[in-house]
Amino acid sequence: MTTAKNVTATFTPVMSGTLVPASSYCVIETGLSSCTVNSSWSVTNPEGATSAITASGMSDINLTGTSGTKLLTVPYSSRTFYLYNNAKSLVPTSESPTGSGVTVSAFCNTKTGDVWNPTLGKCETPVVETMSGTLVPESSSCVIT
Repeated sequence: MTTAKNVTATFTPVMSGTLVPASSYCVIETGLSSCTVNSSWSVTNPEGATSAITASGMSDINLTGTSGTKLLTVPYSSRTFYLYNNAKSLVPTSESPTGSGVTVSAFCNTKTGDVWNPTLGKCETPVVETMSGTLVPESSSCVIT
C-alpha cells in the first residue's frame, strides 16, 4: 500500500530585465558631438536593490525601482548599453556576468549637409569655397597664319 506524502518545493524566480531605446539611432545636430535617445528599462525579480545602465566611455547610471525611463547619451558612431542588477548583465540576454548589450547608432544630420569632423570631434556643415579667377589675355588681338 502506498502512502501519500506532502512535498514542499521552493522555486526561486528567475531574474530578467529589458532595456529598450525609443529608437535604434539618434541624430547629432550641428556643432555637437553626441545625441540622446530615451530608453525604457525594467528588472523582473531583482536579486539586489540596485540596478544600473552602463556603457564604455560613460559613468554608470544608477537606477531605483524596478522600471522607468532614462535619457541615454550616444557619441558619434555608436554606443552599446548594458543593464545590470546585482553585478549581473540582463540585457538583452542573461549571460551573467556579460551580455551582448543594446547598441544605438549616432550620426550627423545629413538633412543639413553636416559631416563628422574628427579633428574637432563634432558634426559641422562643411564650408564650400567658390572658385574664382580672372583670365587676362596678353594681347587684344592675334594673328592666324
